[in-house]
Amino acid sequence: MNFRARDDGGSMPLAVLLSMVTVAVTAVLTATLAIRIQETRFQVQRVQALTAAQAGLDVATARIMAAHDTSMLFVIAELPCVTGATRPVVEGVVGPAGSAAYQVDIAYFAEDPHGHDDDWHAANGTDCAEAATRFAVLSSTGSDGNDGSSRVLTATFVFPTPGAGGVGSSAAPSGLVDVGER
Repeated sequence: MNFRARDDGGSMPLAVLLSMVTVAVTAVLTATLAIRIQETRFQVQRVQALTAAQAGLDVATARIMAAHDTSMLFVIAELPCVTGATRPVVEGVVGPAGSAAYQVDIAYFAEDPHGHDDDWHAANGTDCAEAATRFAVLSSTGSDGNDGSSRVLTATFVFPTPGAGGVGSSAAPSGLVDVGER
């Protein structure tokens, strides 16, 4: 029996070429996948921080809304207030095992704070409500608890107008307006 040797001269370079293409495609796909995982993780952390900030607004609003007597009169002494160096006014944790947290600062104003800058807010805001209080600006900072990502939401609570008696009036509580992200 005579066996003829086949011409295998081109099969080895072709195998090497296919191996190199496979390795290159795998490397590109792995890098792309790693980038997508990182982007997804970042988005999840942003959403957790935003959810925590929203929870802080909800809790602070509930505390303001609960500060009234049986006649629906706002009781100034029961509104959230900074006492001494206690900042923030409202804080807490949310999520499984407290994986996200919020801190809410509240400033009270007699005049409408809309359209004013931070300097005006600092000069005209008070840490505790007074009889002339008509607005409360809530600034809620939510953090995701993992890498320190944070989001800040602000909202303005409008108390009944002076014609309805303002803080301490028998008018029903008003509520939040102008929720925005800083």
